[in-house]
Amino acid sequence: MKYIKDVSRKELLLIAGIVWILAGSMVMKVGIESYFKIETEIVYFIPIMVIVFISFYFEVFRKLVNKNFKRIDGLEERKIISFMDRKSYIIMAVMMSSGIFIRKEFHLPMLFFFTFYTGLGAALFAAGVSYICKMKYEE
Repeated sequence: MKYIKDVSRKELLLIAGIVWILAGSMVMKVGIESYFKIETEIVYFIPIMVIVFISFYFEVFRKLVNKNFKRIDGLEERKIISFMDRKSYIIMAVMMSSGIFIRKEFHLPMLFFFTFYTGLGAALFAAGVSYICKMKYEE
């Protein structure tokens, strides 16, 4: 594909960071909006949100960031879309589709969306920040 611009390693890491931060922000938005629809005391559920964040950040996203960071380093040609590999794009599409389907088809309690989506979104956001930090430390 000759119409896709080559980018530097630093630019690719910045693009990846921005995309992950935006994705995390959008997921967190769903969780935070759910907060305003909850009638129970949420302070007791914050530890669940923290567990979701820790689980996803340390067990999934941090590993994925490190894998993509190493992969980007080894690329001979860096295209704007190469901040993730094909498998990661497929996983992202499945996760997004599943999230939309679950929200639309299953009437889960707002407390679920508050705890799960806020924790998951924060983990995605933190992964995006990790890309940018890796970019800055490598200068």
